[in-house]
Amino acid sequence: MSGSAHGRTSLRTDAANVNRPNLPRPTASAGTGDAGRTILEAVVALALIAIAVTTWGRMSVTAARTDANVAHREVALELATNTLEELRVRTWTATAIDPATPGFVRRFEGLPTVRDASGVAARVTHTRAGRDFEVTTHLTDPGDDSWRNAIVIVEWAEGERTAELRLDSALRRPDTGDSP
Repeated sequence: MSGSAHGRTSLRTDAANVNRPNLPRPTASAGTGDAGRTILEAVVALALIAIAVTTWGRMSVTAARTDANVAHREVALELATNTLEELRVRTWTATAIDPATPGFVRRFEGLPTVRDASGVAARVTHTRAGRDFEVTTHLTDPGDDSWRNAIVIVEWAEGERTAELRLDSALRRPDTGDSP
């Protein structure tokens, strides 16, 4: 009987093993290592996310500043262009700077300033979208009565610095033709 009892035990053990999945048994050291690795992976993932969010934030701020700078430069260009157009539609004798206005200088870049009391103001401040744009106009005489140098400089505050846009143009006397 002992043989048959042994056989039965063996069958029972085999039957128990058939119903149970063959899983590895956890050990104390294996569980601790996995937990530590999981925490490390989570910390690395959070660090990568933080770096990505910070980079995206900086790029957004830079893009916003660039958009604002471009908008200010467009306003400055419009003001400078309008000033040059105003000079072009004036009569030749009135295409001058009024010496009584603020910002008037007798010479600019080594050339004498064309001046007349009926001329344009040397410096005018325009406010657009809450920002001041200072437009300074210079008309110089190159020594040839057929044309004059027109220089329009627009300045505005851009953060802690002053930005500047400059347009230069030759204004021809209406009766002299195409030669500058």
